[in-house]
Amino acid sequence: DDDDESSSDDPGRCGRQCQEAGQDSRTKLVPTTKANEANNGSNIPLHISISRPFYLQQHSISSFVEQVRKVLVPYSPMAIALDVNNPEILVNDERTRSFLTIPAAQNSLGDAPIVRMIRAIDPVMKRFGHSPYYEEAKAHTSIASVSGDVRGLLAGTPYGGDRVGC
Repeated sequence: DDDDESSSDDPGRCGRQCQEAGQDSRTKLVPTTKANEANNGSNIPLHISISRPFYLQQHSISSFVEQVRKVLVPYSPMAIALDVNNPEILVNDERTRSFLTIPAAQNSLGDAPIVRMIRAIDPVMKRFGHSPYYEEAKAHTSIASVSGDVRGLLAGTPYGGDRVGC
């Protein structure tokens, strides 16, 4: 049903967050608290990473979760608009997997609001001995993946960039 999406001319559904997300005709609002409904009616949960992959020792988990929750309070809930017209191929750090991604839309200031959330998590990551998110933060959801680095196969196409890291 239509309750899962907000139109760009209905800021009342998500208020300032939708407007700040820069939603326009090129973007689709994807609520972070609910799975997006596909055209066929099935629920498809979307995932947007706010850190690089990492591991924690068992005794650190509670403290880590507490600190992350504390820094994320100002961002909850957050509406995230996706720029569905600009998919991109990203490759993991090890170059062993390629991902077809849909980026988070930028707002009128030229950033994706979720990037502020990512930057709030960075100090927590450092406190626990882990790397912060990529300097060029590229908030996105992955919709498909394949083994290996496929960028060479896509040279000369709009997807043949050299971005590594997702």
